[in-house]
Amino acid sequence: MIWWVLLLYFGGLILIVAEFLVPGGVCGAAGGMAVIASAVLGSIYYPDFRALILIGEFVGVIVGILFGLWLFPRSPLGKAMVLSDGQQ
Repeated sequence: MIWWVLLLYFGGLILIVAEFLVPGGVCGAAGGMAVIASAVLGSIYYPDFRALILIGEFVGVIVGILFGLWLFPRSPLGKAMVLSDGQQ
């Protein structure tokens, strides 16, 4: 069962980061639901580690969002949205 929890969690993180590259909200919503499902399954099957699971997933989602914010200006869409020349 641990493989399902990890698969949902890392798949959700990948979808959350993909949301910064593919606008629309679908990837972010699916990623958020996958991370929540991972937390629920992990808490059900490993109740002794519930606090560690929740803290780890929260920290991982924050790191994923920060990585997405770092990655967005370097993507082709982000480069198209940022003004390259300044006023003189």
